[in-house]
Amino acid sequence: MGKHKIKYSEGDVFLVPSRDGKFFVGQIIVDGDSDIGALFCYFFDLKVAIDEAQNISNLSSEKIISAMLITPEMIQRGYWTITANCLVVKSVHEKLYWRLKENNFVGSRVNGGGLIADKLDTYYGLLEESYWARLDMVYEAFLVPPAKRQS
Repeated sequence: MGKHKIKYSEGDVFLVPSRDGKFFVGQIIVDGDSDIGALFCYFFDLKVAIDEAQNISNLSSEKIISAMLITPEMIQRGYWTITANCLVVKSVHEKLYWRLKENNFVGSRVNGGGLIADKLDTYYGLLEESYWARLDMVYEAFLVPPAKRQS
């Protein structure tokens, strides 16, 4: 994790460390750096061990649990490892980004990259909900309520 920024691009699959030693899987769908300074990413109902990271091939729209704008610093600084570049998963959720852009991102929420792991850990029950002052700010980041996810 040197001083130079790690380059990223649309389609990059990255890993977010979890409290249980595994990794959450995300993918960059739209690089909105020039639009809003954020990335539009999907996070999947998929956790992997580090030795499984290179073999991630089952990304599909059915496994998307979150579609959100995030700040890129965790990827740029190497805290979240890019493991592959795959075709961008096609989903109706991508329309969210383009609707926000049409409205010049007025009213959009950009999630700080540093909080994403905590939100995912809370979603999966690895971090107590009492950690948060406002729990609605955690769960609004997810498309599927935690009790209804298939896992």
